[in-house]
Amino acid sequence: NANIDHLNGGKLTIKFSKGTVGSMSGNVVLRFEFCDKIKIGLSNDVKDLDMKNSYTTVYLDAANNLSASFDIHTSFGEFKNKTSFDIGEEKTDNDRNGPRFDKEYSGKAGSGSNKVNIRTEFGEVILGHNLQVDFSEKKNKNKEGKVI
Repeated sequence: NANIDHLNGGKLTIKFSKGTVGSMSGNVVLRFEFCDKIKIGLSNDVKDLDMKNSYTTVYLDAANNLSASFDIHTSFGEFKNKTSFDIGEEKTDNDRNGPRFDKEYSGKAGSGSNKVNIRTEFGEVILGHNLQVDFSEKKNKNKEGKVI
């Protein structure tokens, strides 16, 4: 597990693990690949956040008074906004039928003074307040295979 109390600017990459970043400040670049769960504290101390996520569930635990503009792109992924922040999916006037695998979301919280740029492929990003994340290992009670 990668458990970081505070990240003061810079770049952080976590692969094949899970973990938390309690708080961040300055300009931050985050990369997550093939992680189980990652929880990130997001406050007004972060001036510019650039996050790329592949095959990971990321919980962005945002401060209630956050002031940020959001630009979010999902490709075969999912974005969930559990806040009152005005972030919505950008619909295209395209009359294309069938499923859409690439989606764009944008919006802002407060005055939108800080930048949050998120790209996720085959992952999930959950934006909320006071998010509770269970990092315990789940034991599979039915480990024994069935005999047919």
